[in-house]
Amino acid sequence: MIRNLPTLLLAFLFATNVCAQTEDNNVMVSDASDCYYFSEKNGVVTVRNERVETYTATRMWADVQPFISYGRGCQLTSSRVRGYSPMYKNVTRSSVFAGDTKVCYFNARLGSKGETLRASFERLYSDVRFFTDIPFHNDYFIKDKVIKVVVPKSLSRFAVKGINLPPSVVFEHKQSGGNDIYTFTITNMPTPPTDDNQPDNTSGIIVTGSFADYADLYAWEHKFAEEVDCSVSNIDQIVSEATAGAKNDVERVARTLEWVQNNIRYVAVEKGDNAWMPDAPQEVIRKTYGDCKGMALLLRTLLKHQKIDARLADVSSAKAFVKPSQVPTLCSIDHMVCVAFVGGKEYWLDATNKYAPLGFASDWTSGCEAIYEEPGNKCRMVRMPLHTSSMSKDSVVADYSFAPEGAIVGEIKHHFTGDMKMSALAAYFETESQDRKELSGRMLGVAVSPNIDVSDISWSGADSRSAVSTLSAKIRNKDAVEMVGSEVYVELNPMKDWILPVVNTEKRKTDYELPMIAECSADITLSVPKSMTVESVPENLTVETDNAVLSLLCEAKGQKIIFRKKIVIKNKIVPLAKQSDWNATVKRWNEACSEQIVLKKM
Repeated sequence: MIRNLPTLLLAFLFATNVCAQTEDNNVMVSDASDCYYFSEKNGVVTVRNERVETYTATRMWADVQPFISYGRGCQLTSSRVRGYSPMYKNVTRSSVFAGDTKVCYFNARLGSKGETLRASFERLYSDVRFFTDIPFHNDYFIKDKVIKVVVPKSLSRFAVKGINLPPSVVFEHKQSGGNDIYTFTITNMPTPPTDDNQPDNTSGIIVTGSFADYADLYAWEHKFAEEVDCSVSNIDQIVSEATAGAKNDVERVARTLEWVQNNIRYVAVEKGDNAWMPDAPQEVIRKTYGDCKGMALLLRTLLKHQKIDARLADVSSAKAFVKPSQVPTLCSIDHMVCVAFVGGKEYWLDATNKYAPLGFASDWTSGCEAIYEEPGNKCRMVRMPLHTSSMSKDSVVADYSFAPEGAIVGEIKHHFTGDMKMSALAAYFETESQDRKELSGRMLGVAVSPNIDVSDISWSGADSRSAVSTLSAKIRNKDAVEMVGSEVYVELNPMKDWILPVVNTEKRKTDYELPMIAECSADITLSVPKSMTVESVPENLTVETDNAVLSLLCEAKGQKIIFRKKIVIKNKIVPLAKQSDWNATVKRWNEACSEQIVLKKM
């Protein structure tokens, strides 16, 4: 349920010598045309695509790889580069188990400076619904390129529109000879940036008109689900096992969700009809894996068997190119979940994450548009629950005292909720058992060291039904204490705040996306022996930016020291213009939290 793979990703998947180019690099697309012609015959709308590209070596010889993608609903009809034979390959994204996108490409060479190479391709979209978008970018700097879309008057329901047009693209729409002609002229377009953690601000051309509205889109997609045989031979046994101990319908929904999460492994499939048609529930159970569609349909089947109102919901996640309310198109939907209605309340169920609790909307689907079925072959568009910082918490609570040998000892608990919980449990239980102690130490904020001992490690709430998961352990930490004469220096800050990264601004061209909307905190107490006095503690600090609220409180109360810090991430995107300010804030915060407590022996 993902739109066509973008050009850059396709090239990356099979390229050998191709790397991102800039105007100063050695290869550019000096001239190109990419034309799309709509036509209709016997009520069937098709689109013919003709693409011609000229590559030029600007300084020295270079290897180049002209290519084009095709797949379901799109056939390759011609490919040519003089002196070279075409090669073909199936490609899938790293997160996809199986797909049917194919690529035709040429391994060619520009022998010297100024040499050119011409590549031409032709494709036919036999099913116009799969002609969803046209990307702007290439893996090379583009000097001159024209993208043209020609739509006859008889097919005026179809059109195209630019999304996030960069400055290097000029759009023109005119009518000529009974046709609507849409032209995008590209001049001096650099390769797309490859900054780390850059937001997915995809630019390109979206095709409109394949569906009348979001209801039409939903009806087309869900005809596949309705054709699936949903019978499960041992459904009574599964439901009885899954819901054992449940006292009401809400608990039955939660336990059924947990059964699917525990027994079915999520695997993405985007191949043939499987890109839209869910596997039969019986088949998902047999294979013990399924994609989002198969898992959602299995959940609906098990819940409906219990007389619970459960429906399939299409989701337009934060990663979708456009939203169905903007343009009803196949590339506006990229996920499927199940939604259950109990006692007049809706519960969103996403079984693709093993540890997602009942009703939790992950950060990447927060507030996103979703469409679910309604009685009478109707549907309804809603927004998924909005994810707030308080829904995903990472909180450390510790109570320490001094040991005679010069260490702090005590019990530490690390609580996780929401996305933090899902990430922590996945990381822990997918780690080999012999490596879990080391991982636990890192999760508890202590490094691997001969001077640090982590013992009695345990988890509570390590399942999907629990709202909070807690990692507990006993700590003996000599590294946190340094004695110099009569003075004792103590480091209480439990860990570096990974959620506050320093952005490498050198040559960066894009905004920076922080890991997630979340809340991180630490609440630590240290009991000071009566033989010591408190000389100094870190200064308190409160900082608020457009992205985060940071607060640090450290104080001595009698023979106890209280160290509290809290980070609230309220906006993930750090604009390019504000990244230096962000780095300065993070540096100030880290310095404040790293200040040592100074004690003095009496």
